[in-house]
Amino acid sequence: MPYADKQVRKEYQAEYRKKYRKEKNEYGAKYRKENKQRLIEYRSSEQGKKNSRTGNWKFSGLKDNVEDVWKIYLETDQCLICDNKFKNDKDKHMNHCHETGFFLNIICQKCNILEHNNSYWNK
Repeated sequence: MPYADKQVRKEYQAEYRKKYRKEKNEYGAKYRKENKQRLIEYRSSEQGKKNSRTGNWKFSGLKDNVEDVWKIYLETDQCLICDNKFKNDKDKHMNHCHETGFFLNIICQKCNILEHNNSYWNK
């Protein structure tokens, strides 16, 4: 990185991303088109599912060790709030504190929505 000053570096990075956005998007579209079947196979593999799910967790602000949370995610078979068994993997949700980013528990989609709405309205 050519700039030690944080603000100047941020401006440089923003300018760089803006300058090369079109090329990056074109490259990504071409890659996805040429590797469609390979990407489908990877996303349905265990490693692909894990990387997708843990990547989403990091993006949503999880600060804890993702490997530890993944192990808990795999071992949990029922919601820790309502005690209902999960219907499938899409019903499982990683609950975390949105202020600190720390993991709380694995809960069902319904409880996750209720928890989110309660925390939103109780501010």
